[in-house]
Amino acid sequence: MKNIRTLSIIVLASIFLFSCDEDKPKSSNVVGEITVDLDANKTHVRAEESLIGNLVADAYKEYAESKGKTIDFAIINGGSIRYSESTRLDGIYPAGDFTDEMIEEIFPWTDEVHTVVTVTGSELKSIFERSVSSLPTEYKGWFLQVSKELKIQVNLSLQPQVLNETVNPIIIDTEGERIVSIKINNIEYSPESEYTLLTSDWISLGEDGYVTFANISSTLKENLDCGGCEMNEVALIQYIEKYTPVTPVIENRITFVQ
Repeated sequence: MKNIRTLSIIVLASIFLFSCDEDKPKSSNVVGEITVDLDANKTHVRAEESLIGNLVADAYKEYAESKGKTIDFAIINGGSIRYSESTRLDGIYPAGDFTDEMIEEIFPWTDEVHTVVTVTGSELKSIFERSVSSLPTEYKGWFLQVSKELKIQVNLSLQPQVLNETVNPIIIDTEGERIVSIKINNIEYSPESEYTLLTSDWISLGEDGYVTFANISSTLKENLDCGGCEMNEVALIQYIEKYTPVTPVIENRITFVQ
């Protein structure tokens, strides 16, 4: 009986210790330092140029180049930038140490593949028309954050792009006139020129109403596979590690004009 009682105590103690260990916060590794607060709220990343959007888009471009890809710029849908509403009530990643757990929080789902796409200037304009089509009344995840090579001017008082979603596949009913300027490395785009960009696999397949991407031939799309890793996370980790301390700034990449 004594041995049974002793064994029971040991088992109960083990269960208690295991439970306590499960309740401990997971350890996180510091990747580097961010010197400014990063606002990940929908009203920010889905409506205007943002510090966190600039950071991520620049990291995307640099990652592609590190893999031997020659691209003109990178774009990322604002809806892919997140925060945990249960633990980060204000949606702010505060200045200071930036950890791998924070990066996992920004990108909460698996995303191993991104896509290098060659587009014409006219296709690029159509893509950005979709990006701003829901503003200013709705903050949709298809709003694009852009890397530093781009400067976009938008006039929200003009005609937005309108889709016909009653047919399959979806088509563009009205092309839109809100994009008044697109500059790549300070040079105004040409509708006939070709540009190479990096974006998420999701967007490149035409999701979120990106009809223009859906209509681009697969021969003009090349997957950039991370080899089983989380490309979003790896790209951002490598960028922060390389440039820490990192100070993202607003650079008028996306401006609204009348």
